[in-house]
Amino acid sequence: MERPSDFDTRIKSVRSITQSALFTPRVDSYHEQRNHILCYDVELPGVQRENLKVVLGYSPIFKQKSITIWGVSLSPLWPFVTSPLEDVHSSSTSSLALTTSPVVDNRLPFKLVPTPSGSLVTSPIVGGISSPIQRTMERIHGEFCRRLLVPPQTQPSDIVIHLEHGILSIAIKCDKPLTANELLAIQEVLEVH
Repeated sequence: MERPSDFDTRIKSVRSITQSALFTPRVDSYHEQRNHILCYDVELPGVQRENLKVVLGYSPIFKQKSITIWGVSLSPLWPFVTSPLEDVHSSSTSSLALTTSPVVDNRLPFKLVPTPSGSLVTSPIVGGISSPIQRTMERIHGEFCRRLLVPPQTQPSDIVIHLEHGILSIAIKCDKPLTANELLAIQEVLEVH
């Protein structure tokens, strides 16, 4: 029996917490005309590479090639989300003065972070927050999926994918698109009964 991957384990954990439908990330698309490159920019704020799968596949019903983007956006409020940062309860100081620990106070899930100007600001410790008194949830967290159509002849070697600053950029080398006249020539108006 095959052992589940870390990705599969995270998906199951998210499903157990959210118990909701998949959300669909927003996408910008454009065709770069000079080099005939189809570009998709998928909005995935806070999503890490290890929580993301991108698959080139074929739809059995529509018989179209597509790229499927699937993954999870983790909330820092979920109990299984961990951080490489120091645990909130590891500091032994009870004052707000900066000590050898970056944690502000062992009762508060915040740490002191130096700014470029040399001053210090408080920053929440991701993964350390539990049972917040008040919260707003404007960002969407949970499992997501988005299918993007690609030209039928697309091969993996035609695709370049890059994740940076919360944007998954996908560039696909493709043929010259049909002209307006070519599109009109192949369109058929259907009758509605």
